Amino acid sequence: MAHNVIEVGADGPYHATCAVAEAAPGEVWLCRCGQSKNKPHCDGSHRAAGFTDPATYTVGSLGEASGDLVVKPAPNGPLLCSGGVEVRDASGTVVFRGEKAALCRCGASTNKPFCDATHRKLGFQAP
Repeated sequence: MAHNVIEVGADGPYHATCAVAEAAPGEVWLCRCGQSKNKPHCDGSHRAAGFTDPATYTVGSLGEASGDLVVKPAPNGPLLCSGGVEVRDASGTVVFRGEKAALCRCGASTNKPFCDATHRKLGFQAP
């Protein structure tokens, strides 16, 4: 499953090895601070914004994961992952494995790296 991995960087972006909607399959860095001018991709804005999240999480669901992973940004919402996905925190610990996940991209979820719908309260906008 090495090609279906999303690593969460401490104080930085998601590093995904997968297929991203409207992009070639491979490695991509996806914004999770909400500040990128090139959403859903990271442009380094997390540094200037002072985004902090140590990316150390509690292990959650570790189900089965198979099939090709596709990541698609929801309009003004999370990154929707479908297909087999493994999410690893900054230490490399697998914190989720399954067929579907919604990853925060507004930067404000209290359940990072997963979406908790805070983007709605903030009025998060993405192109």
